[in-house]
Amino acid sequence: MIAIPGIDAILEQFRQPDYRARLQEEMTVAESIQVRTTEVVVSACFIVLGATIGSYLNVVVYRVPRVISLVHQRSACPECATPIDGRDNIPILGWLLLKGACRNCRLPIAARYPLVEGVAGGIFMLLYFLELISGGANLPVRPPLTATPGWCGLSFTSNGTSSASICSIACCCSRC
Repeated sequence: MIAIPGIDAILEQFRQPDYRARLQEEMTVAESIQVRTTEVVVSACFIVLGATIGSYLNVVVYRVPRVISLVHQRSACPECATPIDGRDNIPILGWLLLKGACRNCRLPIAARYPLVEGVAGGIFMLLYFLELISGGANLPVRPPLTATPGWCGLSFTSNGTSSASICSIACCCSRC
C-alpha cells in the first residue's frame, strides 16, 4: 500500500503461504511442461464449453420470442430456412468457415452469433483462471464441511460439531 507502507508487513504474517511457487521450484523441466500443457488443454476445454453455452443462448434468444421449440427443430438459416449442417454449427468456427454467410443462399448471418459465443467462452476462461487455477483465492473463506457420527449415521456441520436437529434432518428418523 502506498499510504501506509507498514500495513503490508503486518498483513504478511496473516497471508497463506504460496505453495504453488514452492512446488514450481521443485519441479523438473518435464513436469513443468506437463503442468503447462495441462493448463492449456483445460483452458481450451473451458473456452469450448463457454462457446457452446453461448451458442445455446443464441438459440434461446432467437427462438423463445418466436415461440419455436428449443428441442425439436434443427438450426436453420433465418432467410431461406435451409437446415444448418453439423459442420457449420460449430461455435465461432462455423461462422468463420462460412465467412458469415449462409451456405445455401449466401445471405449474411449476423455477427452477433460468434460475438456472443466468444464472449461466453472468454468469461468461462476468465473464471477458470481466476477461480480454479488460483485455488479459489477469490472465494469467501468458509470452514470445511466435516462429517461427524450421529446416532443413525453421519451428520454434516460446518464447525465439526453434531447437533440433534441437524442429525434428525440427515437421518430421517426420530431416534436422534
